[in-house]
Amino acid sequence: MISVRRRAFLFWLAACILLAACSAPSAVPPTPTIQAAPSPSPTPADQFLVTVWVDDPTPPRDATVILIGNLSKNGYILGHNMMRATWPDKDQPRGMPNCYVMVNYQRGVCTIKASKYPVGEFVPIQVTFEYEGQTFRGESGFTPRD
Repeated sequence: MISVRRRAFLFWLAACILLAACSAPSAVPPTPTIQAAPSPSPTPADQFLVTVWVDDPTPPRDATVILIGNLSKNGYILGHNMMRATWPDKDQPRGMPNCYVMVNYQRGVCTIKASKYPVGEFVPIQVTFEYEGQTFRGESGFTPRD
């Protein structure tokens, strides 16, 4: 059994430790230093790229040629802009696009019947994209074969 004296000593020791722990000054967080924000570095001008191609540059005469195009800005393909494509066509009024489509899923798609054009003659296709008041152009084409 613990003597009364020892109990009193342990009580006072525990009380002192408890008081010391409770009255210890709390740690004051350091004051953050204020740093000047880095000045913005100049960025290069935006880089635009028109990519246009046909699925078969030398299709058989009875084929349907698929024209695909997109416009990219700084390496990212832009969507939800309009692609306008023109190619020679007697049935189309001059100055009117043969195909005017919205770019969805990173591409604009037009179809052209190769049977409307003579074998061995190149059919040029001009494509334009409008973006933020600017016009971007690209070209492609195909040559029908027998």
